[in-house]
This record gives sequence, structure tokens and C-alpha cells, in this order.
Amino acid sequence: MTNNVNDKVLLVLEAICDEKSGLTYSDIVNRLSLPKSTTHRILDSLKRMNYISFDAKTERYSTGLKIIELGVKGLQQQELVDVSIDFLKKLTEITNETSFLSILIEPNEIIHIYKVESSYSIRTGADLGIRRPFYATAVGKIIVAHLNDDQIHEIVKSTQYSSFTKNTMTDPTFLIEELRRVKKMGYCMDDEEIELGLTCFAVPVFNWTDNVIAAISVGGPTDRMKSKEHLIVSELQKTSIEISKWLGYHRETVQ
Repeated sequence: MTNNVNDKVLLVLEAICDEKSGLTYSDIVNRLSLPKSTTHRILDSLKRMNYISFDAKTERYSTGLKIIELGVKGLQQQELVDVSIDFLKKLTEITNETSFLSILIEPNEIIHIYKVESSYSIRTGADLGIRRPFYATAVGKIIVAHLNDDQIHEIVKSTQYSSFTKNTMTDPTFLIEELRRVKKMGYCMDDEEIELGLTCFAVPVFNWTDNVIAAISVGGPTDRMKSKEHLIVSELQKTSIEISKWLGYHRETVQ
């Protein structure tokens, strides 16, 4: 049995999820050979955070609402990637620059979950799954710009800011103005804000509820990106509409 506490938490959670009828406290202790005190602490934490629920009548622990919620989100993200793949390949083919599909993760960071790389030897080196602050990226700003006002102010207020380049926007007041501006324009540009020499353009992606769920972007060396800004933004907007409509979006624009 592992001595790592995080491993023990996952083992308990997996054991409960594997049993449709749930498990009693004794079942968990015996099945996993965990100390009783450790098991109590793990179960209390998981129950408090809604990852598991407890039925006082049967004295059984079962899957909680939080696990179900995460499962649904996982399926939605996979659907998002599956729908987007061919569209991003076409986007990269037309622009000859690297394209990305990105999502906002709590509380205020973004990650790229899919990309199609440019054929150029000199291109953006952004990796999948790496967390980046929303305020220093085009995808982060365009997603946050399309949230409601309360969400925007909470995210901007709770963020701790650091400068990555001289262009990084770290003043919350100016950032709020920038979010309003890019929402009105319908796209956002990262003008060497996270790395000098690299520029990125991004647009939002919406689902059937007309809520923003992701962003797509095209990025590369600044000189190439700015020389074909009109083409890139136009193709991004077309691609966003196509992906969004596949996800049930009903409008004709992504602004």
C-alpha cells in the first residue's frame, strides 16, 4: 500500500466509484487495508467537498455530485476537441501558422488542449496542458471578456499579476477596459504580452446555451502575424462560427 496521502485519497475515491451500491466504512478499510484514522480523514474531506455522499440509513458512501460534474465536463471537453480537430487543421492550412484550442480553468488560468502546428521551422512553442495566466494571453482575455460582469470583476480582483514582458497588462483597471474593448471587437490580440517576438490572435467559442466555453487562436512570430492580421482574424471568426454551430450555437456571429 502506498504511503503517499494523495494516492490514498484517489484509491478511496476509485473504490467508491467502482461500486454502484456504494461502500461502507468497513468495506473501504478492509478492501484497501488503510488505517482507520486515515480512512476517516479522507472520507470526511471527500464528503465535505461533495466528491462523495453518505447515506445514513445504509451507512454507505457513494459517488457525489462533484464527481458527476467533473465527468460531464470531461465529456464536454472531449466533444469540443473532437469537433474542433478538422476545423483547426483547415485553419492552420490556410494561415500556415499554429492554431490552438484553449479553455479557462479555475480560477484564472488557461490551458491549450489541442493544437495544429505550422509547417514553418520558426513557430510558437506553446505546449499543451501548461497553465498560463489569462491576462497575458489572447485566449484568456477573450474568454473572460465574454463572462458576466460579476465573474469578470471577481477574476480580475482575485488575480495576482506578474509581468512577463514590457507589454504585459497588469493594471486591473486597464485590464477591465481591455476586456470590454476586445468583447466589442470580437477578437483579441496578445501583442508580445507573454513572450517577446510572439503574437497571437484569438476568438471565443460558444455552445448551445450561447455561453463561451473555449477560445481558438492562431499564433506565431510577430512579424508574420501582423503582416497577415486581417486574414488570420477573418479565418478565426469563420472557424469559430463553424465549431460553435456544431456545438449548438444559434447566432451568426461570435461577438
